[in-house]
Amino acid sequence: MESRNGFVKMSKEEALVLGEDLSDMTDDGKASLLTQFKPSLFVAHRSWLSLSRILDSRGGGSYGLAGPRGAGKTWMMEKALREAEDQDGIAVWFPSPSEYEPTAFLAALSDVVAARYQAYYDKRTRRPTRAALGRFFRYLLGGALLLMYVTLLSTRASPYAYPTNEIGLPAGLTLANLFALGLAVAGLYLIVKGCARFLQDRAGLGRLRSEAEDLRRQVRYTVSANETTEAGLSGGSGGVTAALKRARERRLVERPATLSSLIHNFRAFVGEMADQVEGPVVIAIDELDKMSDASRVAQLFRDIKGIFEIRGAYFLVSLSDEAARALGLGGIRARNEFNSSFYTVISIPSLPPAQCVELLRQRDSQFDRATAMAIGVITGGVPREVVRVAETLHCQGGASSIQEKMSLAMDEELDAFGDEVLSTGGDEVSLGDAASTRAFEALQEAKAALRGDLEDFRQVAREGWDINTSNPTWMLSLAEEWRRLLLRLAIAWLLGMHPRFVEHDEEALALQQIAIAAADSAAVGRLRLEEFLATQGEVLGEAAVR
Repeated sequence: MESRNGFVKMSKEEALVLGEDLSDMTDDGKASLLTQFKPSLFVAHRSWLSLSRILDSRGGGSYGLAGPRGAGKTWMMEKALREAEDQDGIAVWFPSPSEYEPTAFLAALSDVVAARYQAYYDKRTRRPTRAALGRFFRYLLGGALLLMYVTLLSTRASPYAYPTNEIGLPAGLTLANLFALGLAVAGLYLIVKGCARFLQDRAGLGRLRSEAEDLRRQVRYTVSANETTEAGLSGGSGGVTAALKRARERRLVERPATLSSLIHNFRAFVGEMADQVEGPVVIAIDELDKMSDASRVAQLFRDIKGIFEIRGAYFLVSLSDEAARALGLGGIRARNEFNSSFYTVISIPSLPPAQCVELLRQRDSQFDRATAMAIGVITGGVPREVVRVAETLHCQGGASSIQEKMSLAMDEELDAFGDEVLSTGGDEVSLGDAASTRAFEALQEAKAALRGDLEDFRQVAREGWDINTSNPTWMLSLAEEWRRLLLRLAIAWLLGMHPRFVEHDEEALALQQIAIAAADSAAVGRLRLEEFLATQGEVLGEAAVR
C-alpha cells in the first residue's frame, strides 16, 4: 500500500483483508472517489440538522431545498428518505422531468406514490393484497381435504367396541387414526389462518393497498358500467318456456383526469397513508430546479400547491436559487406561488474548506489535508465539484506539490473554456477569427502564468481581463465566464505559491468566499480579491497591493 498525490493506492486483495468495500475500486487498485449515495459518506452539515429536526416533529409540511448545482440537494433528499425507511415509514423519490404540465405532473406523482405504497406493503407483509383471496381459498381447500381424509379414516373403526390392540391402545385408536387426528388439527389451523389473513388483508394497511390500486387506475381510466336485461318466451314440443337474461358489463375507458379530481384523490390517499403508517411519510420531488423556464415552475406550483398541506406527510422539493430568493423576500414582497406553497426553504450552503476535507476523507481516509483544503477553496465548497476535481487529480497523477495540483485542475477548466470558445456562434452570429485567436492566446498565457511569479501572473490577469471588449458576441456570451475563470486562476495561484493559505482555516475560508462571490459576479469577486490582497502584503510582498 502506498500513498501518492493525496490518495491511497490499495490492491483489491489488501482491501479484502481490511474489509473494505470493493464496489468503488478501479482496476488499478485505487479507490474511486465518485460514488452513488451512501449514508456513511453523507456530511451532516447544518442544513441537514435543520431538516432532521423538522422530520422528527412528525408534523408534516412542504419544504424547499435550494442551493447551487451540485450542492447536495439530491443527497439530502436521499438521506431524508433513508431516515424515513429506517423508521418504518414511506419514502418516495420522484425525479421530475423538466417540462411537465400540472395535470400530467400530478397524475405521474400519484402513480409513483401509490406504487411505492404497494411495494412497502408487499415487503412488510410478504404478500400482495390481490393474492389474499387466492391464499384464503387454498388454505380452505387444504384444510377441507385434510378433514375429509380424517373422516374416512375414522369410519373404518367401530364407534362401540374398544378392544385393545398389540400396542395397548383401543382398537379404534390406531397409529393411522392418531396421524389423522394430527392432520385434522393441521386442517383446522389452515382454515383459521386463512380466514385471519384474509381479514387482515381487507382492513387497515391491506385495504389501503387496494385503494392504491384504485388510485393508480383512476389517474389513467374511468370506470363505466353497462347493465342490460332481456326477457322472452319460446314455445316447443315441451311447452312454453320463459327466459330471463341479465348482463352486466364493466369496462375501463381512457380519459383525461381533471386537475381538481387528481388533487382530491391524491390528498385523500396520502392523508390516510400518513395515518396508517407508523413512520414518517416523505415525498421528495427532485429536479424541479432544472426546469428551463422559471415562469413555468411558478405556474406549476400555482396549480398543484393544494397537495402540499397534508398532515403527517413531508414534501421536499428542489428549488432554484431564484425561487429561494423570492421566498426569502416574502416579508417585503407580495405573496406568490413560492412563499404560499412552502413553509420555508432550507438553503444548502457551500461546505467550508475544513468540511471539504471531511467529505473527501470519508471516501479516502488518507486523503491529503492540504490538497483537500485547496480543492475546497477553488470549487467554492460545492460538494459535487469538490469530488470531481479530486477524482480528476486522482486519475491524472504525477503531481506532488499543491502548485502542480492546482495547475492540473485549472488546466482542465482552461481547456473546457477553449472548447466553449470554438462552439460559440453560428452561421449568422460568429465570434470571429480575431477574437477566437486572442482568446486562445490568453488561455495559453494563463496556463504559463499559473507556474510563474506574482508579477507575471498579475500582468497576464490585468491584460486578459478586457480582451475582445469590442466583440459583441464575446461580451454577450463569454466575457463574464472568462473573468470568473481568471479569478479562480488567481485563487489557484495563491494556493499553490503560498501554502499558508491552505494551512490556516480562516484564510482558506476567506479565499473560498471570494470564489463564491466570483461565481455570482466577476466584478464583485475582483473587488473582494483586491481587498484580500491588500491585507496580505507581509505574505505576498508589496507587489501584491499595487
